[in-house]
Amino acid sequence: MAEGFPAVAYQGENQDQFILSDKARYIGDWIAAVAAVDTYTAEQALDLIQVKYERLPAVLDPRKR
Repeated sequence: MAEGFPAVAYQGENQDQFILSDKARYIGDWIAAVAAVDTYTAEQALDLIQVKYERLPAVLDPRKR
């Protein structure tokens, strides 16, 4: 399995929340998920994922989103 990736996607306190979103909000935010029949296939699938990032303006006022 790729180093740094957990085998179980999410076991946090807020299990009723989505773990993937349409926007990455910080470095390390989850952006994709892979399910596969074995480790080799999962690693091949990870290599096929391509991500393009767009820098968004900072939110400095919590009332403005």
